[in-house]
Amino acid sequence: DHVMATTALGGLYIGSGQKVCHPNFWAAGDSDFVTWNATPATFEASVDTALTNLTDTATDYMSTDVIEEMAVQVQTKNIKPMIMENGYSFIPWVIHPKQLKQLRDDTDWKTANSRAYIGQLAKENPIFNKAAGEYAGFVFFERELSVMGASPDGAGTVTFGATNPLAGQDTYPRKCSIIFGASAIASGQAEKAYIDVDNFDYANQTGIAVGSIVGDARADFKDSTASPTAVINQSSIVVATYSG
Repeated sequence: DHVMATTALGGLYIGSGQKVCHPNFWAAGDSDFVTWNATPATFEASVDTALTNLTDTATDYMSTDVIEEMAVQVQTKNIKPMIMENGYSFIPWVIHPKQLKQLRDDTDWKTANSRAYIGQLAKENPIFNKAAGEYAGFVFFERELSVMGASPDGAGTVTFGATNPLAGQDTYPRKCSIIFGASAIASGQAEKAYIDVDNFDYANQTGIAVGSIVGDARADFKDSTASPTAVINQSSIVVATYSG
């Protein structure tokens, strides 16, 4: 909630019609993340510039070079892998079908996935049934709509040049994908699930209620050493490519 909450409530909201982009935003072909520069508004402008700079060139495609770079960046951002019961560790990466198509044209991707372990993992855990491949510690999952690069504050908010967020992300050649770490979502259970049975009307009627108290939050927190409105994220990365 702090991302969309008003500044008066300690949130990062920057006004009607504005966007709140992911704090870890990387555009293929760049040498670093889009950097925070003083205010949310200027950060939004920098993200738009990074997306605009994505062109129909090989360096801006989804490729194993991008994957190798992200394998380094997840370490610098302290994004931890998920570990299965059998000890297999991986970081999920959700990508658009057009991004996956570019990967399948990549020689290193084809070589690595000709001997991938995904098939065996699918037998052990159904989560891997829809996995598209693995590379450099990531397991890739395909999603037909591009991951939203921003969090619109209302329906129809312009997102990266489109008049509709969903249509824009799927129609325009610039696609956003997202990497999730083990701490992408923090869940807490204040009270375990319970069942309460209540008899009334001299036991002629019985009421049954089921309840639980749980909470979820994205792993973002404010950077106390830089700016009160800057955030640090150790859970996920949005990666944009030119994948028309």
